[in-house]
Amino acid sequence: MRLDLLVRIVVTAGILMTILGVVVLFGGGRDASVVGTTLATAGAILTGTSLIAAAVLERPQR
Repeated sequence: MRLDLLVRIVVTAGILMTILGVVVLFGGGRDASVVGTTLATAGAILTGTSLIAAAVLERPQR
């Protein structure tokens, strides 16, 4: 599997997790706020980490 395809899959999953977390956060009650915050945070961390890793790995070597 190529790196760019893997990064696209992971970034898409992270974005979907973030969107789902925000929907749960604002759509649920008080008990759902912890789940929504956790999902949104995990999605954002997953997206950012995979983008940074892809940028580092795709860097031209000297």
